[in-house]
Formats: sequence, structure tokens, C-alpha cells
Amino acid sequence: MNLKKIFQNIIDVFMIIIFSFMIFYNFTGEKIHKLFGIFLLFFIILHIFINLSWYKNLFKGKYTFKRIFKTITIFIILNIFIILFFTGIKILQCKSIKTPYKIYSDIHFYSSYLEIFFIFIHLVQTKK
Repeated sequence: MNLKKIFQNIIDVFMIIIFSFMIFYNFTGEKIHKLFGIFLLFFIILHIFINLSWYKNLFKGKYTFKRIFKTITIFIILNIFIILFFTGIKILQCKSIKTPYKIYSDIHFYSSYLEIFFIFIHLVQTKK
């Protein structure tokens, strides 16, 4: 196994651990949830940067069913992370000015569980 692959695996493990802790918001509390959110954003950007060759080859080669499925899964994961990021920020903004944030909280909550599902699919696809 080369150094890049080892580094990718370490980043993947950190992302899974951080995301797992973030799911247990009731146990960790708001401060740790926010801190882990920042760490997760950092690792997601790092993950995307390390896998930049995948994005560069996106429009090259033949698209089989497996490749189409993997590509769709990755873009769903990316979009859900964007939703999680922005709803998280919106929740913090609403809390700071003391306005209702239930709709953002619901979207954030259900999106996180949907994200777990697609991350699991992604992990199964990439570890074969």
C-alpha cells in the first residue's frame, strides 16, 4: 500500500469517527458538535483534494452502471454535506437572534441520517 492510500484511509477513518460523534449531539453538546463540524469540514475538503484525480477524470472514459451509481452516490453525499453545513449555520444564526429554527433543525437532523446511509453505500463501493 502506498503512502497516498494510507493517508486516504486515515482521513476516511477520522471522518467516520467525527461524523459518528456528531450524531450523538445530545451527549456531546453544542460546543463539541460545532468543533467537530469544523474538523469534519476540514477533512471533507482534504478528502476532496486528495481525490482530485477522480474529479478530473469525471468526463473521461466509459460510464458503466457501477461508475454511474458511484458518481451519483458521491454527488448526493456532497449535496447533503452542503445542506448540513448551511442548515447548521442557519441554526446558529437563528439561535443568536432568538428566532425559531425548527425547520432548519429538522432538515439538519434528517439529512444527517440520510448522509449516513449514502456514506455507507460509498464505503462499500470504494472498499471493494
